[in-house]
Amino acid sequence: MEVLIHDTLYFIRDIIDYWPAIISASGIVALGYRKLNKRQDERDKAQEEQLLVMRQEIKRIEFMQAVTLDYGLQIVGSIFDEYEEMGGNHYLHSVYEKYKKEKEEK
Repeated sequence: MEVLIHDTLYFIRDIIDYWPAIISASGIVALGYRKLNKRQDERDKAQEEQLLVMRQEIKRIEFMQAVTLDYGLQIVGSIFDEYEEMGGNHYLHSVYEKYKKEKEEK
């Protein structure tokens, strides 16, 4: 029991004596962790952006196929709406308006 108390006191004394070093080491570890976290967040964001671009490309191809194969105004319209929700561009908007106008004239 006496040895346990003696070792505990030495441990506490070491902590008090080396407090600045312990704080510095903790700060360095925390800084490294934050940098790693930031890099991982940047990678995640880049992957999400790439995934969105890929989904837009797939939806664009699906839309153009639907127009080319004449799936009908309702199906083409729903594909276009999905594409627009993803942040679609102006080119497909003009293609859709042209397709819609042709279908309404028939």
